[in-house]
This record gives sequence, structure tokens and C-alpha cells, in this order.
Amino acid sequence: MHLGRACPRFPLVPSRDGTQPHCSSVPVRELAVLRGAASEGAITNLELGINCAPVGPEALTNQSEFGMKVVLFCGGLGIRIREYSEAIPKPMIPVGGQPILWHIMQYYSSFGHRDFTLCLGHKASAVKEFFLDYRHEVFSDCAVSNNGASVELLGRPMDDWRVSMIDTGIWRNIGERLLAVRHQVQDEEMFLANYSDGLSDVDLDAMVADFKASGKIACFLAVQPPLTFHLADIEDDKKVSKMTPVARSDLWMNGGFFIFRREIFDYMRPGEELVIEPFARLIEEGQLLAYKHRSFWRAMDTLRDRQMLEEMVEQGRMPWNRRETLACRVAAE
Repeated sequence: MHLGRACPRFPLVPSRDGTQPHCSSVPVRELAVLRGAASEGAITNLELGINCAPVGPEALTNQSEFGMKVVLFCGGLGIRIREYSEAIPKPMIPVGGQPILWHIMQYYSSFGHRDFTLCLGHKASAVKEFFLDYRHEVFSDCAVSNNGASVELLGRPMDDWRVSMIDTGIWRNIGERLLAVRHQVQDEEMFLANYSDGLSDVDLDAMVADFKASGKIACFLAVQPPLTFHLADIEDDKKVSKMTPVARSDLWMNGGFFIFRREIFDYMRPGEELVIEPFARLIEEGQLLAYKHRSFWRAMDTLRDRQMLEEMVEQGRMPWNRRETLACRVAAE
């Protein structure tokens, strides 16, 4: 494929004046629709397709091609890792040369879920610029000719995403951001969501199947804190009866991977944090499910967390990268 050539399989989406938009001569993708603000006070939002994916209204009627919708919360300030987040939003902090957001989207894409809604806030332009300048040849095998004027992708490009970037404000919490993109998922029976700051090797197919069978309204990934300290059981007389490593304890925390049915919005109110008041209502009605996961999970909350993830990439250990893991297994056989 030559740079700048329109993809013959899918039509470009008309712009607001009815004309066909110009296809960038650098990224191998099609620009899609610039839409009006979803809510009062929000800036103009953007939808685009990566790898010439259909993004027009006609494509929205065939969501099975893109799997379940995935809401990614990308607007936080990242206070605990301020050394990076003052310059770029936390989801854009690099791990192995690519933003952690890219790794998370690769993870969902490997399970067939490629329709993403990004809730933007802090330094939203940095996220938009990344996708607007997205070049497949950077991430795929390719052949260059004509002194770089022609680029041929070798094999099917890795990414085939539909990305909606919605500015949800800087000072909103997770619950408010989810309500701000309700129009993106309200017609879905179920949708996925993620804090966009952690990686895991959880079997998403198994998690979704478990959630479907439960009939519950919400589910979160329950993980054990990646800590090395020990928990102490202390009697009333101050005598210690037991010392238990956290890894072998029954202590669980929210891992930031969610599955929701559209009824989740019935439990939400403006201004509420997602995992506090709405989850309390779900718990009261027995509608909240926890999916326990004892294998790999790591959030990037501090510079030490990022360093650990970088070291794993350098050593070729990326359990969250399902494609690489499967390729290694095949090579080993």
C-alpha cells in the first residue's frame, strides 16, 4: 500500500459540508467525522478509523465486526507519577517505547474488541495527536521504495481500530466521565471499561463468559496487591497468631478492568465516583460481581511501577501482550 492511497474497501465519511475529506498523505489511515460536542461545555470531539476501518454511520450498524465497545478513562491528572504526567497524560506515558494506552488497546484488540471510546481530559490534545499521526509502518513489517515515497505493509496490519475521542473535562471523576459518554454505549447490551493505567494477562473471554452467566449488572477484575509485606493477625491481648504474605492472603482489590450492562447508568447520579455510591447500590441489590485473578497484573501508579514494566519489556516478558505470548508458545512447540 502506498502512502496517501485511499482504501478501496470502505468509503470515506463525508465532512460536514457533504464533501469527501482529504486523506492524509502520511498516515496509512482514513480521517473520519468531526462531530459536535456531546454535552454542554465540551470541546469538539473526534472519531477516526485506524487501518481504513469503516467509521461512517453505515458502519455503526455492524458492531459485531469490532466486538464489544471499550471505554477507556484517559483524563486523570496522574498525580502519583507527576514527573511524567505534567508533560503528557498518564495513559500516554511510554512503556517499551509505546504509550501504556497503546498496550491496553492491543490487549483488547487481541480478543476481538476494537471499538474504543476514549474519555479525555488532562492534556487531551496529546492523545488526539498520537492517533491523528498514527502510522502503521511504525508498528508493522514494511518495505520502503522510491526513496521512502512508497511504503508497502508486509502482511495484515496489526491494528484495525475505531477510536472515538471525547473530551470529558479535566476535573471530572471516573463516574462523571462514564456518564459523559453514555450516548456512546447506551444501546449496547454490555460494554467494557478500563482505568487505562494498568496491564494484565487475564483471560478476557473467560471473564466475559463468567459475567454473562451471572446475570449481574457490573463486574470488576479483583487482583491481589503486588506488595511484599506480610499481614499480621493480632489477638485482643496483642498476641500475634499468624503472619501471612499478601500474595497468599485473601486480600483483594479493584484492578481497574470492568464489564458493565447498560443498566449501570440506572445506578449512577451526577457527581458520584463510580466505585463508591453506584457500586454501593449494586452491592445492596447483589448486582456486583468480582472476577478473581491471581496471575499477572500491574498498575503504573509510580515511577517504580513504570521501571518494572520497562524491565519486563527489555527482557521480552510481556504477559499482557497476547499476540507475543501465543507466538512464543508456537515457536517453542
